[in-house]
Amino acid sequence: MAADEASSKREDVSNVAAVNDPEQPDRINDPEKPTLERPDENLQRGVQDIEALTLSWSRTALIAVFVNIWALYLVNAFQSSILYDLVPYATSDFGSHSLLNVIYIIADAVSAAVFIPLSRIVDVWGRAEGFLMMIAFATLGLVIMAASNSLAALSAGYVFYTVGTSGMTYCVDVITADASKLKNRALAFAFTSSPYIITAFSGPKASSRFQETVGWRWGFGAFAIIFPIVSAPLYFVLKFNIRKAKKEGTLVEEKNNRTILQTIWFCIKEFDLIGVVLFSTGLVVFLLPFDIATSAPYGWGSAYIIAMIVVGLVVLVIFGFYESLLAPTPMLNFQLLSDRTVIGACALDATYQVAYYCWNNYFTSFLQVVNDLGIAEAGYVNNTFDVVSGLLLFLVGYLIRRSGRFKWLLYIAVPLYIFAQGLMIYFRRPNQSVGYLVFCQVLVSIGGSVFIIVEQLAILAAVEHRQVASALGLLYVVGTVGGSLGATISGAIWTNTFEGALERYLPASALPNLEDIYGDLTTQLSYPIGSATRLAIQSAYAYAQTRMLAAGTGIMDLFNAGYLVVCAVIWGNHAAWHLNVTISLLACYRQVHYRDAAANHCSFGCTTLLSDVHYTPLKEADTEKTRLIFSSTEVAQLGDPDKIGDVDPSLESYATIMATNPPNPWGPGYIRLYFLAATIFLCSTMSGFDSSLMGSINALPNYTEYFGLPATGNASTGIVFAIFQVGQIAGALFVWLMDWYGRIWHIFFGCLGVIVGTIVTGLATDLPTFIGGRFLLSFFATLTTTAAPLYLVEISPAANRATIAGTFNTFYYVGSILATSSVYGCHKHLADQGNLDWRIPIWLQAVCAGLVLLVIKFFPESPRYLILIDKHEEARQIITKYHTNGDPNHPLVDFQMKEMLHSIEGTSKATWKDLFDLRVLVETRSSQYRLMLNMVFSWFAQFSGNNIISYYLPVMLDAVGVTDTDTKLMLMGSTFGMTICLAFVAAGSAGKIEYNSNAAATLSIVFIFAFGAVFSGAFTPMQPVYPAEVVSNRMRAKAMGAYKITSGAAGFLNTFVTPIALSSIGYWFYVFFVFWDSFEFAFVYFFFVETKGLTLEELDVIFKADNPRKASVEAKKRLQAMQNGQ
Repeated sequence: MAADEASSKREDVSNVAAVNDPEQPDRINDPEKPTLERPDENLQRGVQDIEALTLSWSRTALIAVFVNIWALYLVNAFQSSILYDLVPYATSDFGSHSLLNVIYIIADAVSAAVFIPLSRIVDVWGRAEGFLMMIAFATLGLVIMAASNSLAALSAGYVFYTVGTSGMTYCVDVITADASKLKNRALAFAFTSSPYIITAFSGPKASSRFQETVGWRWGFGAFAIIFPIVSAPLYFVLKFNIRKAKKEGTLVEEKNNRTILQTIWFCIKEFDLIGVVLFSTGLVVFLLPFDIATSAPYGWGSAYIIAMIVVGLVVLVIFGFYESLLAPTPMLNFQLLSDRTVIGACALDATYQVAYYCWNNYFTSFLQVVNDLGIAEAGYVNNTFDVVSGLLLFLVGYLIRRSGRFKWLLYIAVPLYIFAQGLMIYFRRPNQSVGYLVFCQVLVSIGGSVFIIVEQLAILAAVEHRQVASALGLLYVVGTVGGSLGATISGAIWTNTFEGALERYLPASALPNLEDIYGDLTTQLSYPIGSATRLAIQSAYAYAQTRMLAAGTGIMDLFNAGYLVVCAVIWGNHAAWHLNVTISLLACYRQVHYRDAAANHCSFGCTTLLSDVHYTPLKEADTEKTRLIFSSTEVAQLGDPDKIGDVDPSLESYATIMATNPPNPWGPGYIRLYFLAATIFLCSTMSGFDSSLMGSINALPNYTEYFGLPATGNASTGIVFAIFQVGQIAGALFVWLMDWYGRIWHIFFGCLGVIVGTIVTGLATDLPTFIGGRFLLSFFATLTTTAAPLYLVEISPAANRATIAGTFNTFYYVGSILATSSVYGCHKHLADQGNLDWRIPIWLQAVCAGLVLLVIKFFPESPRYLILIDKHEEARQIITKYHTNGDPNHPLVDFQMKEMLHSIEGTSKATWKDLFDLRVLVETRSSQYRLMLNMVFSWFAQFSGNNIISYYLPVMLDAVGVTDTDTKLMLMGSTFGMTICLAFVAAGSAGKIEYNSNAAATLSIVFIFAFGAVFSGAFTPMQPVYPAEVVSNRMRAKAMGAYKITSGAAGFLNTFVTPIALSSIGYWFYVFFVFWDSFEFAFVYFFFVETKGLTLEELDVIFKADNPRKASVEAKKRLQAMQNGQ
């Protein structure tokens, strides 16, 4: 009976490869309940094992796997936390603390060479066997370190330990990928990483106890016993279920008929052992000289230093030739290296690892020496990453699972990481609170957490299941090599700066102990806090550490210039719900598009390695909207702008109506519209008033003396200015409310709040109250200045939209002139009347808000909002009154009503739940592209050098010797002009400072004001227009919130950093913006979409194209041809 059942079962067994067979679509109807029970026999043995295992194991076995993984990671996190703190003391016992980086470099280089062969081992021999081998390596390393009597033995043990633990982590990550669905994989990785939250605090305390009681040797020895015991259950669970699969017939026994010699040759060939030796040897020999050169007899001129660099480079070149030409089974998988998503993931990981390890290796030593923290406390600070990432990974995993996408997270994480790492440069010095370092570590952890999980998910989404191990192995190699390079840079900076700084700073009495101080952490800590020697050591640490951080930040900044390209162009954005994944195999099954080389048509493909950034068939409503610009025969070709043909002249569009029957722009309806707009412009005047007000007030003695702020600026000055950006970010979180109760009420409440904030600020008697008032002012001003331009964009006809909405920001300068004039007049006449010369200008900020508040409720609501809440007739009346001068029969009325109805079709009125639902911003490739343009424009508008001019103009003039009190083309021209102007400003400032040249000072002054004119020519009028134009109706309110958040973040960074940068690096800060504005010019050219002359609904169609930028140019040409009657 049992035999018959087994036989019957075997007859039903089919091949797993059918899951991915496009010829058998019926086999993938329900991926959650696969009917397939046998792996493809053509796959490697290890892959067959894991596929059979996942087919046969029970729910209990799956839970057991994850519980054992969690327990193993708990122990591993605990031991790595302890060992990280103890290794510096172990090297110090051998008098070699400064060679700490050498050990790290050797260990990382060897580990990097092991991952690819290990990926072969887990694919050929099996996951369990590879895991067991790595546990053996780690245990052997711990034993050797515990028993070491020399630095060489300690280094050898650390290499075995690092190879074992990093290889074990790799194996567990592969198993985790095997045992989880792609859409849940981020959460699975978050779960297995969660033990680090626990060990972040227990580990440092334990390491402190080890060092203080039994010594560092028992720290290694204890885990040599614990680690293999905790690891064993996972191995046995895997082997038990593989044996179960064999018994069930799911896995067929494989006979091995190879002799011993054949087996040895098989291992050499299959695992590419020759490549491993060449790679690890070349990398170690090449990197080590950068760390040990200063200790060589003749420094960089020593023969063996030169020889190591040359030999290492030659060996790496030989490795490249061997892999590409001679290796039977190359260590490098060139197929993976050609995948754009794999390239993007590896590039991000390499950059992140290099930047991170540029400064991290000596961080705990810094905390103990400079901040006087104990081993445990230093470990707590250093483990901030573990705590934050352990918690945040769950949130990141949830967001990825909900949205099905991950690229958008990088748009937040990369700038945040760079900002945090750059901020640490300032705080990594004596006399700075350790709280600032923790704050920076938290921000670094947020960015790093996103990097870690997105990298792994991206690279796994790009490959088939049989390539999972190879893909992860490649990512681990790149990351480890990046860490080695970062450690090399760190070591080179340390050895070339720390010892020299000690020589300069140490008192004469301590110079005889220079070598001991340089090489021994315990000796450094033996000098009392506050003593001359300890202060000198602290200064030397700060000198070296700030340069390490500067290197890391610079590397990440270089990547920042390209990360948008990586996200938007190189990386695929694999959607979780576009991947049909079986619960056992986790093979990526995607529907994507490929181009037929002959016909160049779009068609569906299957199981390719492309991304899900693909053409989506247009809905009926979208097709109707498309005909507004393109003929019916062109709709299907919209995904390829190159194939768009001539416009069907029979189709009527907005451009046709405006060419044949344009409304009178000076009719009564348009006059009312202009009056309405002029009133709304006062919101911009209110914003401009503040921008120049604080810069002007900052130069008044009564103000600076009252609050104790130096006129040249310091951190407190930056906070006073930057709190406005903080309030702006907070206010931006509530802009979604304009979809709840309309644009008019949003402006009303915003103006009311501005008046309250102005009163609080003007009556402030201390700095905290003043800052609080400015926060209120900025919070409510954000509500107003977000809704006002959006209102103008939505209520204006397309032909007048750029002019009306663009004029909005022009009144920003009216406010600036009013603020400067009021400050000048009050200071001239009231300077001797106490504080009235700066309080009265602050109160005047309420005037514009008050005027708007009086009349705003008499203005019509946005017609698009009215359609959203089903008030169609009211919307028609507004269009008739303001767009066609009261003519209800004008063709423009029906056209715009039809267009807006199509655009908003299927969209319901916003609810409170929408506060948390941001998926509309990232749910499609089109929306992601729109959001990217919106946020990038926001950053460019705030971070182009303009804040230096607006807030710190008096200081800039003092620096040069003055001490008295078409859319896309336009943006490109402005960025080019700003680059030229800032180049002359930098040159003039340098001439004045370096050579005391009055002519150079005059040149600088001229181009300071020229910069303002150039910036105002494009960015000023386009700030309220372009970000609102490029987003859809559904996105607009939330996207403008993102715009304000980005603007606030850029402004916060700019205003907080500017006083520090101007005082620290002077005119080099202008030079930085010369290069940054050059990058802006290139970015605008390659990515920005032309919007002139297109309705908002026509732009919706443009963004559905494969290349929206190119499609917008083509559409513009067609519209111009229609207008010209061609």
